[in-house]
Amino acid sequence: MEAKPQKAALADGSIRVPFRVSVEPGSQYRLAAVRLAPEIVVSQADFDKQAHLHSGDIADGQHVTENWEYISRQYHNHGYMKASVHPTPTFDRVKGTVSYDVMADPGPIYAIGALSIENVSDDLRAQMMAA
Repeated sequence: MEAKPQKAALADGSIRVPFRVSVEPGSQYRLAAVRLAPEIVVSQADFDKQAHLHSGDIADGQHVTENWEYISRQYHNHGYMKASVHPTPTFDRVKGTVSYDVMADPGPIYAIGALSIENVSDDLRAQMMAA
């Protein structure tokens, strides 16, 4: 990326600094592997079935992020509302690939101690308790 500032100008009581930015795309990497730490709440096999990227696919940011969000949701489903996923990329510039080693910090587990439903009909209360 290259930025070229130009001469600043005063207009309408504000200072304006025009500049031009040139961005050159870098190398495009393909996914080599995603390796989950053994203690992660989802198995490697289950992760691989739902993965948005597979070995050999272009490792674009959106699909890579969707994989980490899937793992985070699995923790949330088990009551770990503050879980954080930590993928560590390893780039192979010669082969043009990237691999990820994924760890997670589940944080504290949250549970509902009691649920009280008031000011509703008995039928609605029964439906809500059955859900």
